[in-house]
Amino acid sequence: MSVNTRVNTFTLGIDPNAPIGSSDWGIMVRDDINHRLRTMDMDGLFIKDCLDKLKETEVWRQLPTNKPGLTFQSWEVFCTTRPPHGFGLSLTQLKEECERRKQGRPTTEEKNHYRGNGFSPEKQGNSKGYCVARLKDDYPNIYEALQRGEYRSARQAAIAAGFVKDERFHRLPHDIEKVVVCLQRWFSEDELNYILLSLLKG
Repeated sequence: MSVNTRVNTFTLGIDPNAPIGSSDWGIMVRDDINHRLRTMDMDGLFIKDCLDKLKETEVWRQLPTNKPGLTFQSWEVFCTTRPPHGFGLSLTQLKEECERRKQGRPTTEEKNHYRGNGFSPEKQGNSKGYCVARLKDDYPNIYEALQRGEYRSARQAAIAAGFVKDERFHRLPHDIEKVVVCLQRWFSEDELNYILLSLLKG
């Protein structure tokens, strides 16, 4: 089945029949890849096909960034930008994820990798020193972004890299209308689209 027929089409305000190479199509593919990367989806070949198609069409140049008015200057910058605008992974990490994810049921080892990104907080720690050292060694692009002040802290950069979990909690009211107001206050439109996509995909 082709990339065009298998991507998720639940993103708000996006034309599900958008042609390949259009901005709407690019957003759908990007969000679908993000969802698959953050679940135990084992179809690595399809994820790779989606990535290849995004790169080939250069539609990533048209996608909204985390800084209004700016565009992605390179494919690598797009990929390393944290979700929902990018994937938060280096080119090497994306390649490794595609190779690791084979069709079929994930092994216990793979489940543990996807749930904890292969690192135990008890063994590895999440102190500022550890986060900075890990970023410098394994995520140089995010480390450089941290040095430029694009992240508020080393922990925020580590969360973007994926080896530290974001454990912040927001208390939601019980009234559904108030829930909507809170979500709109806490998250950007792209982040809300990503939340909806994740909920609908289960």
